[in-house]
This record gives sequence, structure tokens and C-alpha cells, in this order.
Amino acid sequence: MRVGILGAGPVGHALATKLRELGHDVAIGTRTPRDGAVSYSEATRGAELLINATGGTASLEALAAAGAENLAARP
Repeated sequence: MRVGILGAGPVGHALATKLRELGHDVAIGTRTPRDGAVSYSEATRGAELLINATGGTASLEALAAAGAENLAARP
């Protein structure tokens, strides 16, 4: 399964590590992509499961940066 995680902090990395151990394709999205992380929109594009692991004050910014088209429900 392709999983997008918004947030490159300790929670996001812990989730990504375990999901990768289970064999999932994981992309971590961050405001400032580096060290294997990608942009919020890139992390959500094509994801079958999206996890918002950002802090409460950053969630709206992260979701807006992810893009409505990437967050829309899929059949």
C-alpha cells in the first residue's frame, strides 16, 4: 500500500519506520523537503492512506499545501 505521512517529526518517522517494516511504500511529507522527505503534495499524490502527523498548529498549513486534488476521495 502507498502511504503518505504529513509530518517529519518523531511521530511521522516512527510510523514510517513501522509501515516500511510491514512492506508498505511510504512517503514522508514536510514543509522543507530534505533527507528523504518530500513536499506535502508529493507525499499525498497517489497515496492510498494518508496520515496527518503534524502538530495541531501546523495541520491546516500542511493540508492546504498537500492540495485539495490530492486529498479528494477516490473510488
